[in-house]
Order: sequence, then C-alpha cells, then structure tokens
Amino acid sequence: MKNSIEKSPIVKQKMHRYSGKRVLLIVPNLTRKGGVANYYNVILPKLRGEIDILQFGKDDEKKHRNRRLISFLREFWAFCQLLLNKKYDIVHLNPSFDVKSIIRDSFYIITAKFMGAKVLIFFQGWHSDFEKRLKKFGFFLFRWIYNKTDAFIVLSTQYMYKLREWGFKQIIFIETTVVDEELLKQFSVEEKILDYKRSKTKNILFLSRIVRKKGILIAINAVKLVATEKKNVALYICGTGNDLPVVIDASEKYKFIKYMGHVEGGKKREILTKSHIFIFPTLYDEGMPTVVIEAMAFGMPVLTRNVRGIADLLEKGMQGFVTESTNPRVFAEFIKIILEDHDLYTRMAKKNYEIATRYFLAGDAAQRLLRIYDEVCQDDGRK
Repeated sequence: MKNSIEKSPIVKQKMHRYSGKRVLLIVPNLTRKGGVANYYNVILPKLRGEIDILQFGKDDEKKHRNRRLISFLREFWAFCQLLLNKKYDIVHLNPSFDVKSIIRDSFYIITAKFMGAKVLIFFQGWHSDFEKRLKKFGFFLFRWIYNKTDAFIVLSTQYMYKLREWGFKQIIFIETTVVDEELLKQFSVEEKILDYKRSKTKNILFLSRIVRKKGILIAINAVKLVATEKKNVALYICGTGNDLPVVIDASEKYKFIKYMGHVEGGKKREILTKSHIFIFPTLYDEGMPTVVIEAMAFGMPVLTRNVRGIADLLEKGMQGFVTESTNPRVFAEFIKIILEDHDLYTRMAKKNYEIATRYFLAGDAAQRLLRIYDEVCQDDGRK
C-alpha cells in the first residue's frame, strides 16, 4: 500500500482478490493523527483483497468554508467516477457520529445504493451531544438515509443497542480497535514485571490528546496526591492538545511530572515498555480507546472511567480499576492499592497482556474485517 499522499485523493492497494469481492474503502487523510487513521494505517498492510482507498480531507480543514465545500465536491466527484468505472461489491464508510460526518456520508450512501453497491458503515466515534440534538432535529431524515445501508460496525455493545432502539434491523458487527504486532516486537511481560519490582520509581502513564475531557487534570492531581505521601512515582504525559500549557506548567513545577510530547514508533514503544500503570480518567464518549488496548498489551493495569466501550473491555476481563468518579482522590487510592501489592500488579499485568494479544492484534482484526465483507455480500435481507 502506498502511504504517501499524492495530488489525487485516490490511493490504490494492489493485492490478490479476497473471495472475489471488490471494496471501495473511504477514509480520512491517513497522514493525520486520529483514531480512524491510526486504525487503518495498522490493518491495511494486513488486508488481502482488491481494495481501492479513497481519502477525503487532504486539504487543510481550517481553510475557508467555501474552499472546504470545493474540496468536498472534488472528492465526491472522484467517488462518483470510481463507482461509474468499476463494479464495487461494497462501499465501506467510516464516519464519526457527528453532524459533519453524518451529512457528508449521506451523499455517499445514496449514490452507492443507486449504483447497486452494498454499503457498510463503521461508526468509529460517537458523540452523545450530537445524539441528543439528532433526536430533536433531523432524526427522521437520518434514519431514512442510513436505513438504506446493509450493515453497521460499532465499537461498543451500547452503540449496537442504540441502533436497535432506533429501529435499525441490519446486521450489526461489534469490532475492536487494535494494537500493532510491530509495536510488541521484543516486548516481554515477564521482563516488565521484573522491572516493576526492581524499580524504585513506579512510572504512571497518561497517553492521549491533552484536553480536559480526556481527564488530564484528574490524572495530574491524582498522581500529585500520591507523590505528596512520599511515594516514588513519576507521571509520564504523552500527547498534544489545547490544554498543553497546563501540562507544561505542571512539569516545570513538579519534578515527578515528565512531559514527553507526541510519541510514535520506537519512542512510543520505549514509553509503553518502561511505564508500569496506565491512567486514563476520560470524560469523553469513548468507543474502545486504542490507548487502553496498547496499555493492556504492554502489561499495564488500567485506571479509567466506565464510559461506553470500557464496559466491553471489562467483559473480556480487563484488569485494573474502573469508576464513575471524576475525583482525583479516587484514582490516587487506586494507584496506592497497586503500589502496595506486588502480587496484585503481577496478576493484572499478565492478564491484560493475555487479553490484548488474544483479542486485539491487528492481523486478527484484518481477517475479521474480510469475513465481514463476505457476510455483507452474502446477506440478501435484513436480520
């Protein structure tokens, strides 16, 4: 697959055909940071099939509204040309559940169905605020258009129940975010546990967008409470975002707070390997957060809140502590419980590593996606 972005919005992946299905996969700009781009950058090299990839949003999103409209029209025209020139079995869309994505992909759905293709929708994000607005304005139109699709993929059973509640009878697949096998090369959970027991300083990791809704302030204040009790802890903060000045100020004021910037590749592997506990007190409408999956794969107990897709991870046996609370003292107590019980840490680390490598490896997710393509093409009616 070509990862470089060309002037044309079309990037073609040449592979042998999988079960004779031709798929047009529509994704956001794969060079940008974000859950959808991260997901496909990991699994696309592992997909075996005839898949054409149409990327949208290659131009600067901050540009003038009129220029954004021109970009949309140009991308939509490229989409129409592909449908006219090729006989696709499936058009696979990946909208977030927000107003811009829902409106944009409505045009793609109607056009794809008119051209005789099956339509698969993978909701990669979900926003409760938009859900509430949708119920008040435009719900009938949304249901009428999206009811033309043939199947959905969601990242949480709660999203599946919501679609069923709204009257959607299509097949709904529950999928997961993924961890790249390449990231885990040379990692040993046994060595991680030994490092934890030997280390005088226990490293706590926050890796996400640095915004209040991701829980960065809760994380800082929780670790601060632990540090004031003479516990040898360090908080590694990785990421960028609107609340970065708060993190910079905290790292300058407290020696135990270490800001690492945006991390990827080898640097990300290094941080995940040397971190012992993962803290993620998010207030956001999470699907199945990739950062949590990665932390589990690197043998870390997870401290988080019970939002959306976290419930599905708990059902699979995720180890750590989950709460409804946003009080930093609650998270501080969780940290202290783990610090004071090495046997508990060992059990949690081993279990999380086992679960992540059993359910969330990218290669397995790629194979499941190919099976979904087959099932969607074989399904001739609503289930």
